[in-house]
Parts: sequence; C-alpha cells; structure tokens
Amino acid sequence: LIVRANSLGSFIRRAQSAFRAALTNQGVGPNDISDLLTRTERALMTAITDARGRWILRQREGAQNEFALTGSTSGQVSNFVIDRTFVEEGTRWIIDYKTGSREGGDREAFLENEVVRYREKMGLYAAMLRALDPATPIKIGLYYPVMNGWKEWDA
Repeated sequence: LIVRANSLGSFIRRAQSAFRAALTNQGVGPNDISDLLTRTERALMTAITDARGRWILRQREGAQNEFALTGSTSGQVSNFVIDRTFVEEGTRWIIDYKTGSREGGDREAFLENEVVRYREKMGLYAAMLRALDPATPIKIGLYYPVMNGWKEWDA
C-alpha cells in the first residue's frame, strides 16, 4: 500500500493543473485555489492511506460511485446523487464524502452535529434505495477524509 500511496501521491501532484482547471470552472476564485488544492491532495491521500478510506473505496461487485437516482418524495420529483453505495455482508452502505473539518475544538461534537445536519438528506437516499431493495438493511456513513472523521448509523 505504501508504494501505491506514493504512486498516487505523485499522480495527485501531477494532476494539480487539472484540479486547478476544474476548480476554476466551478467558479473558485484565484485567491482560494491554492488552499483548495492542498485540501484536495490531503483528502485524497488520507482516503487511500486510512483503513476506513480503503474500506470505503475497496472494489465490490455492484458498487456505485456518483449514483444518480430520480424519485418522488412528498409528492415532488427529486434528483439525488449518492457519493458511494455498496453491499457488504448483506448490508447496503450509503456513504457521503464530506470535505469539512474541525480545526481545534471538540471533534466529536462537530461530527455529531454533522449527523444531525445530514440525517434527513441521507434518509431520503436510504428511502430511495429501500424502494429498490426492501429486504436489505441499510447503514449510512459520513466520511471526512480531510480530518479522518467517520460517523455511521442505521437507516
């Protein structure tokens, strides 16, 4: 894994111009790009060197990234994009990547607040996937690679 991480680190550094172009296309101003590039590199490196990140990214049959769904919630048609979903040991996982972090302060309180903040959105994702496969239990995870943070709960 160290060789792969070093290789990916080199790739990430070589891809800086592509990342810079993508950020510019998203409307990021020139004063913010350097910090966001550093943050992106840190998040990617954490995701491949952290056991949780490797577990999330591991290849699995039927796994989906950026899984787009359209469905009706409360009588209104909505579009959703699930960052990552897969089934492992009979449980469907719905993972949402977050780029936020808590510098200083109470890390656990920050993560608990994030669960409150995203519970409804993630519940909608779970409802959509439950409609497709009602028999499979669902767990939800929020993954913060910048701060190596993780919170999970049953849907």
